[in-house]
Amino acid sequence: MGAEDLGLESGWTKAPPKEGFVSRPYAGYGQPANVDHVPIPVLDPIELLPTRTRERVRRLEFDHQEAVAVSSALTGEIRFLHSRAADQRDNAAALAYSAKGDVGMLPRLEAAQRAAQAAETQLRAAQRRAAAAEERRNAIGGLLGNVRNFISDLGTITISEIEVSPPKKIPADLPAAIESLRRRLRELEADKRRAELAPWSQPESREEARRQVLALAAGGCPDLGPLIDGRGGKIRFPVTHGHGMGEPDGGLRFALWLLTDMVVEKLDKIIDEWALPGDALSSDQRRQKLEEIEGDMLSVQRDECALIELAAERGLQIAHRSDVNPQAYLGVQLEGLKI
Repeated sequence: MGAEDLGLESGWTKAPPKEGFVSRPYAGYGQPANVDHVPIPVLDPIELLPTRTRERVRRLEFDHQEAVAVSSALTGEIRFLHSRAADQRDNAAALAYSAKGDVGMLPRLEAAQRAAQAAETQLRAAQRRAAAAEERRNAIGGLLGNVRNFISDLGTITISEIEVSPPKKIPADLPAAIESLRRRLRELEADKRRAELAPWSQPESREEARRQVLALAAGGCPDLGPLIDGRGGKIRFPVTHGHGMGEPDGGLRFALWLLTDMVVEKLDKIIDEWALPGDALSSDQRRQKLEEIEGDMLSVQRDECALIELAAERGLQIAHRSDVNPQAYLGVQLEGLKI
């Protein structure tokens, strides 16, 4: 009889297998089947991407690791240069004090001052390089984070790789052309914001006003049960419990129930007076406008990424924006979508 059988006879209960693990069978006599477990490996979703897209993500990960290493190295260099510059300043200050009573110390003082100035120049140059390296690290890190979130949020959505046609005429000044596209993106962002904040159309405003009035009036109907069923009981008019800030009282609800049509008609007239037909958008118009703007933004960002890749082929390094649309950066499209 094995240890498991003895345990079961003694009243022990067998623990259920751990969720997320697979048991490894043992040939040993009397060993429980789940004595040891091997964790199921978690598949990296990046490995499920199309080949070219997967390679692009891995290259971005490598670029981020490289940027972090460069930034860290420059941080150490700055600490060293900062300490050396401080020592040079202290040395020059000490020699300046000694040179007050000894003219022969002046040549040494001048040399120390030149050395201190050179150390400060090297420190400032290293700080500029470190600032640029940190900016590059943050930009690549932000882009990598957005790409990873995009991949994680795909779920069961399928993506396909697309070919972005290069410009028919290659711009002579690639940085200026890229900046022109980014300026166009800022314009589209402003258009998107205006569409999001556009006022409601008059019909929708009227419908919403009527809905709110009816919701309040629904609680204003008096209860006639005590009068009818109780044969002369008192009518129960709506009352308010709590009197919270901005909470309509029972009298207002009763008035809205009594004069619903009059109140709605009055509100319709006020809406017509305040409405701005030229700026208003209905829900369908707003949705259509936003879809059109987002499609234009994605198209511009695809062109932007294509020009940045073209510039890299020509030895000109221009960083991708950290908030660029991952679809544009990866060169993919969500299946079933036209943008």
